[in-house]
Amino acid sequence: MSVGPWINLVCAKLPEGTTASVSSLQPELIWGIAMAGKLYIVGTPIGNLEDISQRMKNILNEVDVVFAEDTRVSIKLLSHIGVSKTLISCHDYNEAARSNELKRYAESGRSVALISDAGMPLVSDPGYKFVQEALRLEMEVIGIPGPSSVLLALVGSGLPCERFAFEGFLADKAGERKERLQKLKDDDRTLIFFVSIHDLEKTLKDINEIMGNRAACICRELTKLHEEYIRKPVLDLLEILKERQLKGECVLVIEGARQASELMSEAELSKRLSELLASGARLKDASAVLAKESGWNASDVYKLGLKLKNTV
Repeated sequence: MSVGPWINLVCAKLPEGTTASVSSLQPELIWGIAMAGKLYIVGTPIGNLEDISQRMKNILNEVDVVFAEDTRVSIKLLSHIGVSKTLISCHDYNEAARSNELKRYAESGRSVALISDAGMPLVSDPGYKFVQEALRLEMEVIGIPGPSSVLLALVGSGLPCERFAFEGFLADKAGERKERLQKLKDDDRTLIFFVSIHDLEKTLKDINEIMGNRAACICRELTKLHEEYIRKPVLDLLEILKERQLKGECVLVIEGARQASELMSEAELSKRLSELLASGARLKDASAVLAKESGWNASDVYKLGLKLKNTV
């Protein structure tokens, strides 16, 4: 098709007596079609600046503006890679209000980037409402890959990676936290949680109580100087926490529910429990020991012990 009709359409939009070349027109007027712009969702390092990719550098250098979770953090990153850009804050408290500014960039056909303080935006970070608004404005939304603490923790945990579920942060309130764990109890996928280092002990206790003494991995300070993977069953991790005060950011990876065929049978468990109780062991202690051996969770072993005592 000839471009003549399109140029005539563009010129028809200009005030009478005004002339302009196509190259001098604003991008959104070329061919008389509104250009909606692009939104790049850019992953950034989670601790090690050597993880910066060339593509990430290029995109941040090319966009017209960068929306950032915390401009004070992001300006250091941009300075490190030699990029000078307008930074606009976009966080949990103002994300919805940024839609008007995003609309202005979309309508002028310009490109913007969205970054968080570390890792991929939207993953337990702000950005969902922002991306939804970009799609509503018919912007082209493009993801730029970067480091992910979720995937690093998974592949380094030693646990199955074929199927997994990321649960973000569990609730602060014990009741809500336990309710969520109860819903996940029979999920056979590997489970990944973000956990504050201060909440790690109580979270592991809840997991042991509800899910049992499963294989687990504490992934700490990923990509940083003191990076550490502690791969132990849940009860062993609790023993470690009694001896060590861990610091830094933490991801917790938990083995999925085992198939019934992988668990000690109830008959065998009852026999072992009866033997321990007959030898003088307290039910609570016997339950903890057998939780390690059987794959059952400690609370279910305890309930079985109460049942055995009542039948004697």
